[in-house]
Amino acid sequence: MSPILRRRKANVAELDPAKIQQLVDKGLVSQETAAQNVPAPMIMEHEETQLVQQARDASLALAEKTAQKANSPIRQYLTDVTIGEHEKGFQNAKQDSGNYVDGKLVGTNFGISAPILKSFLGRTPTEEDMKSLTKEQAVDIYEKQFFKRSGIDKLPESIQKATLDFAINSGPKKAIMKLQKTLGVVPSGIIGPETLEAIDDTSVDKYVDERIKFFKNIVKHNPSQKRFLKGWLKRAESFRLRK
Repeated sequence: MSPILRRRKANVAELDPAKIQQLVDKGLVSQETAAQNVPAPMIMEHEETQLVQQARDASLALAEKTAQKANSPIRQYLTDVTIGEHEKGFQNAKQDSGNYVDGKLVGTNFGISAPILKSFLGRTPTEEDMKSLTKEQAVDIYEKQFFKRSGIDKLPESIQKATLDFAINSGPKKAIMKLQKTLGVVPSGIIGPETLEAIDDTSVDKYVDERIKFFKNIVKHNPSQKRFLKGWLKRAESFRLRK
């Protein structure tokens, strides 16, 4: 039996002043109601109504938030494409610098690197922490830290996904600066009016070219990364509009 039902069944003629004051302090009963010396069943009914309404409001808020997540196109993209096609599951390749944090080999899961997971957890993660990361947590991190916090959500939809994917690959600031270089604006790493006004129908393919140049330059200066180049180039090319 729930506490609410037990309270309602207690058929006491009248509450003691201390109990009434507790209800007043909780905001469940007004000072005016308490002063009228209302019989206990009425106060209990009022308390129950307030508690039930609070529980109902919390449930509706949670349901609304869940529905928004389920209907979010960018979350669907992150789930189906970013994770489903590109990032997939856990890996701890020693040659991948993103697998290390604080000198420890932690790995990457669903594309979430060791430094990003540290930021998410607020502490240095373990390999077990990385393996325990859920797909929904990964999507939450991508949406909050890469898509919204960076300002990529303010870009036109035509170039959002290409920029978001570059950000996931190489970091939001780097991705935005390369976009700005493509557009011929000051590469500040911050999306503002100049960046938004400079985007046109040719921007996506030029951005793909800039991303490919960036990847090839990485391998040129660090040949150990060559094993990743084919996958990087294929991923970048997947955003080209004029193929």
